[in-house]
Amino acid sequence: MDGEEAVKIGAEAVWPNMPTLLCVWHVNMCVQENCKKRAGIYWPAFDQGWRNIQRSRTIEEFEDWWLQFQTQWAKEDYGQAMIDNINYLADTWLKPGQKERLVDAWTSMHRHYGTLVTSRFVEILFPQEKKRSSVK
Repeated sequence: MDGEEAVKIGAEAVWPNMPTLLCVWHVNMCVQENCKKRAGIYWPAFDQGWRNIQRSRTIEEFEDWWLQFQTQWAKEDYGQAMIDNINYLADTWLKPGQKERLVDAWTSMHRHYGTLVTSRFVEILFPQEKKRSSVK
């Protein structure tokens, strides 16, 4: 599902014991919409760092990637815009209850058969988003 709170609440009301995962394509489109302009010429590196965080295989790896990402982009050289981007990620996508629905370290604990996007059309256009993790 996308990040809409109403969709999450509705899904949890209908299927209270079913874990809900976020659509990585929708999340990444939101991150791009909110962060790319502020990141400017640094966007490709910023985006790659963000995707590394999402693909963290363990909680420890997630914590390491997130700390490294914050340390790298919070430097004065990049200005307040990058701090605003970090705060957006932290407050929107990596807050408790949200990161568990997005980051591989948590989502791989649920059987999702490799489906990480909400549309087959998205999977065809963006195959790199289709399978990032697998359940063992």
